[in-house]
Amino acid sequence: MITKTTIHRGLIFAALPLTLFLSGCSITDFIGFGGQKQGPPPPPVGIYKSIDRGDNWVTRNSILSANPAARPTLDNINVQTLILDPTDSRTLYLGSQGQGLYYSYDGGDSWWPSGPIRQGDINAIAVSSAPSMRCTIYIATANRILRTTDCGRFWDQLYYDTRLQEKVLTLAINQENPAMIYAGLTTGEVLKSSDAGKSWETIARLQGRINRIVKHALKASTIYLIIEGRGFWRSEDSGATWQDMSEDLKKFPGALSINDLVVDPMRPDTVITASKYGLVRTTDGGSTWSALPLLTPPSSVDIFAVALNPNNSTELYYTTDRTLYRSQDAGKTWETKTLPVPGAHTILLVDPKVPTTQYLGVARTGKK
Repeated sequence: MITKTTIHRGLIFAALPLTLFLSGCSITDFIGFGGQKQGPPPPPVGIYKSIDRGDNWVTRNSILSANPAARPTLDNINVQTLILDPTDSRTLYLGSQGQGLYYSYDGGDSWWPSGPIRQGDINAIAVSSAPSMRCTIYIATANRILRTTDCGRFWDQLYYDTRLQEKVLTLAINQENPAMIYAGLTTGEVLKSSDAGKSWETIARLQGRINRIVKHALKASTIYLIIEGRGFWRSEDSGATWQDMSEDLKKFPGALSINDLVVDPMRPDTVITASKYGLVRTTDGGSTWSALPLLTPPSSVDIFAVALNPNNSTELYYTTDRTLYRSQDAGKTWETKTLPVPGAHTILLVDPKVPTTQYLGVARTGKK
């Protein structure tokens, strides 16, 4: 039986196309199948690779799988940390946000998930430069430090912090003595192991999140570290004592909040830091600092990554959320290239064997 109500509703919907056409609306807008017109999907995150110094980028997100029908990718996996194996630059290790650890043995062309480490944030990865220890990998995840000695098949827990809310944020290996390892915590504590992680001691309490520890291969006793919002610190006695090298940084507003740094591999006292202010360089281990002239005004953009050609330190790079900046004269002049994923956090690596090859680890803004 057809009621008056049914007929009335039918007339309303029959008249909708003409009414909406005259008003400039679409039927999907009225019913609510989107409200606003949706643009194209955002570009993938994960890994991008360039073989021409950043002129062009292609995704390198294919994940190998034992299931031939499955085609998993890194397209939606945010990269939290990315390193090249110092003994083989075609080997990369990727620490993700929430999705564990991945590795590639072919320059990023394909990736494997690390069997036991498929969940959680990977905050830091460290690999020794000793060829005999190539399969020994350390990772920091949450409040733990783990180690594998067989390229990721099995892992041992080396450190566990009973303060469950605290995290291990950074790791560094003394390349002259691979058994000596350093770790930085959210508590401001710096840990040291002299026996490849079997035991740990607290060598410093510096009040603030230790976001980065960097060792230099040519100056084994020197360690640099970044404290969140408190600038740049240095030890010249393997961590026994520490100096705040930030006094001269204070003349550059925002320079104490360091996002990244790079150390010249041939000149251990030359360091470039990236911050909200811009790029600032020291050539004396942090005693004095000078700002590099950039195309962007000071404090106008966030700089996420800074890198240099390990074989030619006058070739310098940095990234903002949309642009790669490249200099061939140590920062005197710059040229720009658009990054493949706008509005994202980035990690930039330059291959030491083939410096024209670069890797970009990408994470969506707000999720890093």
